[in-house]
Amino acid sequence: MMPYTGDIAIVDGFFACIGSYERLSEIDAAGRFVSPTFIDGHGHVHIEFPMVRHSELSNILLFRGVTCIVTEPLEIANVSGKKAFNL
Repeated sequence: MMPYTGDIAIVDGFFACIGSYERLSEIDAAGRFVSPTFIDGHGHVHIEFPMVRHSELSNILLFRGVTCIVTEPLEIANVSGKKAFNL
């Protein structure tokens, strides 16, 4: 599958739309990848969670564009116990 090519409209620092637009300014990203967020596919929550509160860890990750972490349920349970699975 070929990557989608087109314009990205950014409003107030956020991705607003993808398509073809008249622009006030342009950044040439030809040959590059653009991502609104990142997935941490190798998180060590068993190490990181005990060191900081969950809310603080979220702030650290979100500031760097990470909106999702992938980890094993065992690691989450080791740190937070059964309450971690009460959604």
